[in-house]
Amino acid sequence: MCAVIALAAPYTTMLLRGTPLGFSSCTPAAFVLLFILIFTLHLLLGLIRRDWAFSRGELMTITLMMFISAALPTRGVTGMLLPMITGTYYYASPANQWATELHPNMEHWMLMGSPEAVQGFYEGGWNHIPWHHWLPPLLGWALLYGALYLTLISVMTLLRRQWVDNERLAFPIAQVPLAIFGQDSHTTLLPEFF
Repeated sequence: MCAVIALAAPYTTMLLRGTPLGFSSCTPAAFVLLFILIFTLHLLLGLIRRDWAFSRGELMTITLMMFISAALPTRGVTGMLLPMITGTYYYASPANQWATELHPNMEHWMLMGSPEAVQGFYEGGWNHIPWHHWLPPLLGWALLYGALYLTLISVMTLLRRQWVDNERLAFPIAQVPLAIFGQDSHTTLLPEFF
């Protein structure tokens, strides 16, 4: 389901220019897929054998993973990264003088420097994707984003006890799955919410 969101969210936003499936970490796509999961696979497994159905913790983990996977490909990474690494070359013109003013001051690994690859990205017409042009900047930015997310997770780990135990923060984004799944109850196959 995370892979479906990761592929469908940028496709619907960037190519179809339709309603965004993932515009924040609380996304309609995650809830739709969660309801499909609960009313199909969860019910089917539970009807076959009760202990095969997903537990409350498993459903919460699936939901939170879908929330995270919705935030990354849209606004977090793909939605801003691809235009950033290609736009300065595609939109460079004699009027804005980016070729003489900006390009010499930028690291070549950070941006797409191949005119054919950049033009193909914006105008289409490729028979194949020129990965030898795309991989160096994408790998460089992937390392930077990986370090950034590792730092954020480390800071959250350091602050978790203060936030959860001392300040008792509510974490509003977590309230919706908590309301849906309620208390861990094995008396019914569907959560009380439904």
